[in-house]
Amino acid sequence: MSKYNKRHYERKGSKKEEELEEKLINENIDSFEKVEEEGGEPLTESEYEYEYGHEQEE
Repeated sequence: MSKYNKRHYERKGSKKEEELEEKLINENIDSFEKVEEEGGEPLTESEYEYEYGHEQEE
């Protein structure tokens, strides 16, 4: 792979990773905001999964 192609490929990959990371962060912020609107303290990730994970299974 030429230097140009390698650089282009690395840059392209990092942009995709950034978008994925940004999406995950935004989803977490949304879920924590919902908890705060209900008047509770923001839950940790594991507490959130415990609280809301069971509802999705039912």
